[in-house]
Amino acid sequence: MNIAVQSFRRTISPFRLGPTMASSRCLSSATATVLPRDSNQALGIAQYAIDFLSGKYGDNIEKSVYDKVRLFHADSVMCGISALALRTNAPTVLRNEAFDYPSKKGARVFGSLQRCHPEK
Repeated sequence: MNIAVQSFRRTISPFRLGPTMASSRCLSSATATVLPRDSNQALGIAQYAIDFLSGKYGDNIEKSVYDKVRLFHADSVMCGISALALRTNAPTVLRNEAFDYPSKKGARVFGSLQRCHPEK
């Protein structure tokens, strides 16, 4: 298991409260995973990401999927930078909180050379 998957699992593990959480609430087929509106969708998405990164869906993922992931990542990064530049509240609070979790091997915080734990 790679380090990103391990880190991600450590991040969400405190939220696993029992068998009714994300994995049991997802309806999966060969082409789709449905997260019911009354489920904890954040945990469902997190579990899907863990499964995807750990190879549950095989290694034959189409290039178009990775292209969409790259677009989503670029879009989310630009939205985050824009929100910080405009000094909107939530991203600024989260960025400041990240500074409380320094890590020499971590990720850089936007607009800073300081590194923090990647899950922050």
